[in-house]
Order: sequence, then C-alpha cells, then structure tokens
Amino acid sequence: MSARSERVHSKTPWLDGFEETDYSKFWETKRIEDEAQKRVVRGMIRPGGACLDLGGGFGRMTKVLEPYFREVVLMDLTRRNLGTAKDTLSKAELVRSDVSAIPARDSYFDSVVMIRVVHLLPRPLETMKEIQRISKDGAVLIISVPNLVTNYMIREFDAKVLPGIRHVMPTFGPAVWPVGDKPRLSPHELFIPSRFRMTERRGTGMFDNFMGKALNRFPWLHLIDVATSPLWYFKLDVFFRFEVRK
Repeated sequence: MSARSERVHSKTPWLDGFEETDYSKFWETKRIEDEAQKRVVRGMIRPGGACLDLGGGFGRMTKVLEPYFREVVLMDLTRRNLGTAKDTLSKAELVRSDVSAIPARDSYFDSVVMIRVVHLLPRPLETMKEIQRISKDGAVLIISVPNLVTNYMIREFDAKVLPGIRHVMPTFGPAVWPVGDKPRLSPHELFIPSRFRMTERRGTGMFDNFMGKALNRFPWLHLIDVATSPLWYFKLDVFFRFEVRK
C-alpha cells in the first residue's frame, strides 16, 4: 500500500446517508468525549508496524495513530469524510471501501482500530472475519461498542419513570446490527470470533451529555473520564482490546 492515496472498493453502499453529515463539526461540540476516547485508544495500542483505522471517518482517530506506526491506513466509505481527512492527515493512506470487504492482502496489519462503527454493521461477524484475514497472528484489535446495559437503563428510565431524561443523558445504540439493544453485558461475544483473546476493557462517556456540552470549552475534563475508564460498566461507550488469533 502506498501512502496518501485513495482507492475505491465498495461492495455495499450501506452508509450512503452519512455523506450528508459533517462529522468534524459534530465532534467540535464533544471535545471532552473526543479527548477521552483518543487517550483511551492511545493507551491500548501497541506501536509499530502497519495499522488500519477501519471506518475511520474524517481521520479523527487516525491523526492520533499516525505518530505511533510505520504505516497507517484510513478506510471509510464516505467521500466527504475522506476529503476532510486528506487535508488533515500527514502520512495515512486513504482507502474508500465497505468494511465487509477490506482490500488488503492476508496477514498484513499489526493493528486494527474500529471506533463507533460496529453498531452500524448489519453483519458484524462478516467484518470480523475480514479483520481476522488481514491481521497478523497476534495483532491488536481495538473496537468500541455502545454499552447496552447503560443505554438500555437510560431509555427504560425515560419511558417509565422520568420522561425526557434522554434529553439530559442522551444515548446511542444499535442502528442496524442484529445484536439489537437488549441489555447484554458482553455483546461482543455474539460477533467476535472465539479465538480472539480480550486483554482489556475500558469505558468513556461521562461527559457525553448535557453537562459535557455545557463544559465543552474545558477539554481537560476528559482526564476525569479517562481516570474512571476502568469502571466501564457505568459508561456509554465500551472500548475492547483483543489479540487476534489466526
């Protein structure tokens, strides 16, 4: 793979609607959560080799990864995101592709990062099989998923006890994936191959709410979210670190 290129490989345009949203603007209103997620991912990576940011959007996390790896590839399906990434990244290769058909050779990557993507996949196991194919034996996989327990409890509380609480503590959950939104403590067990070994789990989202928006000009508050990230079961997002086994 050559640096700073854009190649197209779209099997199924499952995210066409995302072309309409400027996600760089979206994250400007979530600076505390943004910084917390970046710090958690930075603490989970194993630097060196080739890294794939799968479904990486406009390069929000890719920019964090670039200094730590010899080669970085950002793969996303939306032209708008890749156009933004092209102007902000320094060395990453840009690849336009569906995440269920990764245009890379077998056993190529040392690390794969996939943040806030899995809940958008109608067939997550298909993507996981692709990740297994393109990863080296022992590679690191870092993914984030909605905390189904916390999200479910907030929605139930909103429906049965205090209507409107979701405007104060907004949730995000499964969009299309077959896992659904049942309060599973370990939803990854339904789509992560059994040979993948989980080595770490952390959470963020303490400020992904009305309080975070009000305090957006104080991004240093992310340190509180990071310090409490081992208490993942109370957070909206859960970050997993796996060791890929072939």
